[in-house]
Amino acid sequence: MTKTLVVGDIHLKAYDILPKVDDVLENDESISRVVFLGDMCDEWNSDDGCMMRELEEFADWVEARRVDGLVVDVLLGNHDFQYLLGQPGPGTHDALYGFVKSVLLPLNPRMACEVDGFLLTHAGLTQAYADENLSEPEDAADAADQLNELLDDGTLEAFETLAQCGIGRGGDETPSPLWADKWELEEDPVAGIPQIVGHTPVATVCTGEGARLEDAPELWFCDTFSLMSNMVPIGDGSMLIVDDDTINVVHP
Repeated sequence: MTKTLVVGDIHLKAYDILPKVDDVLENDESISRVVFLGDMCDEWNSDDGCMMRELEEFADWVEARRVDGLVVDVLLGNHDFQYLLGQPGPGTHDALYGFVKSVLLPLNPRMACEVDGFLLTHAGLTQAYADENLSEPEDAADAADQLNELLDDGTLEAFETLAQCGIGRGGDETPSPLWADKWELEEDPVAGIPQIVGHTPVATVCTGEGARLEDAPELWFCDTFSLMSNMVPIGDGSMLIVDDDTINVVHP
């Protein structure tokens, strides 16, 4: 099995976070895959220049590591997706729609991926969303394939389906894997599929529990790099290593 490092929301902190990712990779040369859980874009008080520098640094890092043979998966977050939609959202830099597309799209960003039986998305797949928009996914790989098919569809209808926002983040729709808040995922995780997500800031990488299900699937939350509006860190910068059936939290 491939040993995978999972990294939470970066939010324009590539110059700070990517050296820490490199440290983890140098300390454990058996890691052959890195997954970024989305939200590379936007940060409190950021200007257009910061956005451009940080995204270019992120893209250069991904491309260089891929050339070196590292498998790097880039998932889309809700902040990133607003630039694909061409619509303003929280923190969107309205002058940079075209720039963000030009930087992120060559990296082949995905909506979801599968790692050792876990479904990885930005915010998590709820049972309600799966019932409304997917065809009874058999496992994490099937769910990821179906979510990526919605992304690859490329139509406004498909994109709006992916961008649905529930009450946990101020909307009135069924929360999508881009927008589901932590409590929305914990109360209604898709049955039988363990998941790893970012999106909701946490103090450290941690597990959650599905309240609705008697046999709740395993849930891990990894958004440990986010900041409060006064730029004070919320989390400790921990990351997750998935190695077959073993999960380890690392603190670089």
